Formats: sequence, C-alpha cells, structure tokens
Amino acid sequence: LYAFAGNSPADRTFGRQGHAGSSTTAWQHFTDSLDPRYVGAGQAIFGTGEVLAGLATSPTGAGLLVAARGLDDVQAGVRTAFSGEYVSTFTYDLTLWATGSQTAASIIDIGAGLASGAASSRLTRLAKATSVIDVGPKGVQASGLSTRGEKLFVGGIDAAIDSFDPALQKLFRDTGTGEFGGIWLTREVIDSLSPQDLRRLSEGTQFYEKHLAIYFARLDDVTGRVVGEEVQHAIHFALGANKRNIVRAAKLQNVADEDIGKWWHRRVFVRQIQNVANNRYGLGVLQDYIDDIYAAYKKVDGGLSKEEILSRTFNSLY
Repeated sequence: LYAFAGNSPADRTFGRQGHAGSSTTAWQHFTDSLDPRYVGAGQAIFGTGEVLAGLATSPTGAGLLVAARGLDDVQAGVRTAFSGEYVSTFTYDLTLWATGSQTAASIIDIGAGLASGAASSRLTRLAKATSVIDVGPKGVQASGLSTRGEKLFVGGIDAAIDSFDPALQKLFRDTGTGEFGGIWLTREVIDSLSPQDLRRLSEGTQFYEKHLAIYFARLDDVTGRVVGEEVQHAIHFALGANKRNIVRAAKLQNVADEDIGKWWHRRVFVRQIQNVANNRYGLGVLQDYIDDIYAAYKKVDGGLSKEEILSRTFNSLY
C-alpha cells in the first residue's frame, strides 16, 4: 500500500510496484507474480531431483554433497509451500551467520543452487538484496535536488529522524497503535531483515505496516516531499487508515480498483499540505517543500488549488 514506483505519483497504482527509483527487471516482475507456495513446491521438486541425482552419481564424496544440497532445497521448498512465505535454505542462513552479509549469503547460496539447477528463489533474493541498497547516483547530495528534481531534505535521514520520530512515537502510543518502529535507511539494516521483509522493502521507500516503521530505500528518496509523505502515511495508519479500511472506504465511494492508489494519495497529499501549513505532528518544518508536495498532488489528478486545500475542512480521513 505504501510503496509506489519511484515514489513518483504519476506512476502509482494501488498495490505492489517496482523498486523506488531503480529499474525493476522482468525477472522481478515475473517472480513477484508467483505464489510463494508454487515456487516452494518447485524448489522441493528440484531438491528431490538433486538428492536422487547425487545418490545415483556417487554414494560418497561429491554425490553426497549434491544430495545434501538437495535435502536443503527440499526442506526450504516444503516450508515455503506450506507457509506461503519464502524460507531460506540452511546454506543461506549459515553463510549469513558466518559473514554477516545478506548479499554474500545470497551469492553463495545462488552459486550452490546453480550447480544443482535449483536457483529460482535465490535469484529473486539476490535481485531484491541488490536493489534495496541502491542509493542513487553519486553527486546527487551535492546538487540539493533528487534525480526527480525535488528538494532533498536538509540534513538527510538523521534530520528526518530528529524531526519526526518523537512526534510519531507519541502519536502511536496515544492512539494505542503500538510502538513506532523508527525511521531507517534500508541499506543500514539490511542484514537484520528476514527474506520476507527484504522482499517487501525492495519495493521501495515506504511506511512498512508490519514493523510500524518508515524505510528509505535510497538516499535519493530523502526529499522533503517523500519524507513528509511517509510520515503522513504513518499518521494516517495510527489514526485508523490501514489497507483494509482504505479499500472499504474507496468501495463505498465507488472508486474503481485501478484508481484507488491515486484516490488515496490525493487525500494523503491534501492532509500533508494542511498539516505542514498548521505545523501539526511537526510537519511545519516542511514549509520550504510545499511546492514539491503540491506538484505530487497534481500528478495524482488533484484538482484543488493550494488555497482551496488550505481553506477546506474534511470530516474524515477518506
């Protein structure tokens, strides 16, 4: 719900999108369209083939290694098929424990899998792991503008944390939502993320409902507009606007499925502009970014002028 293509409202639709600001490959689109249960079943079948091939080749030495690798794929595939969520192989987990690097674990796991012909889910993990650590072209910070031409948030991710973490912590506690999970640059916490979380966060910068936290996929995303937008998503969530409630409200207003993304983001940007103008939830620090926020509102087919937005009162989030 909270991650959209390139953080560019013009490209947004409701649901799963490509990684923010990076090139989403055809492989990623294909694997994202697959039910993990089917991928897991396929991995288990391949693993069974590895076991049989290894034992048939040699009951000792290299044959046993191939068979052991096959059993690893079988257990991971079966667990994925039953749970509906991607489960790592022991090869991956042991390498991660030994190296502390998720990317290194993916590469070694893929190498072992390629040797046996069962690498589909591991190729997906590598694509995801490398995409989330893409922080944009060098020199972007010096220009003061993102590659989309938006003003970067002065002070970067640290300033965003200082500006908004306290207010969101208080809001989440006061509303009984839970403990706000913080504001993070994904690449700095990548090795602490599960494969399932990594898969989701590879979709781009977002407020991640599961962790009650905001993750920035790229330094290029730390603009005043995007910072404010993700903070506004977190505010809305704390006030009750979860995915289910958003969809229900859209249906009550006869919004077509393909239009829900733009419909909801018009409301997000309107509230964001109002909160900036009235310095609610600490958003007053984004005064210098109002033009970027309003431009994003227009890209999702917003029809109100800034003056109309500031003069109107809305009785609900929807």
